[in-house]
Amino acid sequence: MKVHEVPQDAENYYEDWGGRKVYALDNQGHMTGAIQNGWAVETFCMGLAWKEVKRKVDLALELVGQGSLSPLGVHIEARMTNVALTAAQTGIPRWKVRGHLKPRNYAKLTIDQKKPYEKAFRLAGSLDDLSIYEHWIEE
Repeated sequence: MKVHEVPQDAENYYEDWGGRKVYALDNQGHMTGAIQNGWAVETFCMGLAWKEVKRKVDLALELVGQGSLSPLGVHIEARMTNVALTAAQTGIPRWKVRGHLKPRNYAKLTIDQKKPYEKAFRLAGSLDDLSIYEHWIEE
């Protein structure tokens, strides 16, 4: 793509950041930096991706309400991670993380046992506090 072809759509996805640097070819055929202020295709795709994340978080919240998933599952979905990555971030074995997704096992966790999850997810409050996701439901 040439510098003059870099998308500058009115969507202005990057307006808050003053644009985003992308690389394109100048008139001499050399790679150079160019500022992109937005691209409707990317904005549309990002919107679809965030809708899918929201759908998964909403489903996890529903499962917590039904008693078939622990709050840990909501945090995992909201952070777009999985059991393996959560285990790696916390130092807790995968099999234990999987077990902690079950409400009966999760209920047995002490405050200290929940701390690695809270640290990995950078939670200011408790792992049990799902109120931070209320705004996801209202949208």
